[in-house]
Amino acid sequence: MSLLSELNSISPLVKEYAKDVFQTFGLTKEELLEQTRCNIYLAHKTTDTSVKKVVKFYRRCKKSSQRFYNEVVIAKKLKHPNIIIFEEAASFPKHHALIMPYCELGALYNMIGKVPIHISEHYFLQTCSAVKYLHDNFIVHRDIKLDNILVDANQKVYLTDFDMSCTLNDYLIDLIVL
Repeated sequence: MSLLSELNSISPLVKEYAKDVFQTFGLTKEELLEQTRCNIYLAHKTTDTSVKKVVKFYRRCKKSSQRFYNEVVIAKKLKHPNIIIFEEAASFPKHHALIMPYCELGALYNMIGKVPIHISEHYFLQTCSAVKYLHDNFIVHRDIKLDNILVDANQKVYLTDFDMSCTLNDYLIDLIVL
């Protein structure tokens, strides 16, 4: 199935809202990361600060919208304990948003040199399991790096950021066209 036909099939997965993500869900935000393609915020309910979520915020322009929809299409195919799954995909007048669980320990990048070898091995094996699952399902991540591997409070690793991912079919077509 081509990406275009898959995009047409995801409309039930992406809800449309009139206000922005923070007003719609009653969230207070704190910016974690600003990138050219998206911003990432730590958010919590204004009424309950104990439940934290991450909001990946895409601008509503052609390139960012394409990456948002690509992430939704790829993510809907995935079910693995070491791959982060978004809880909500939403479109707003000026942006798109993915709401995901918060991983308290953050990205592996920030843990370099701070984690004992036996814990690093544990993280590595979990990451390999996630990548093997992707490859077994003919999905190419195309952006695996320490910033895209998150760790929660229970030392569980999650591979994230699938906006540049593709199926092996799409990847091979890109190679042939080049």
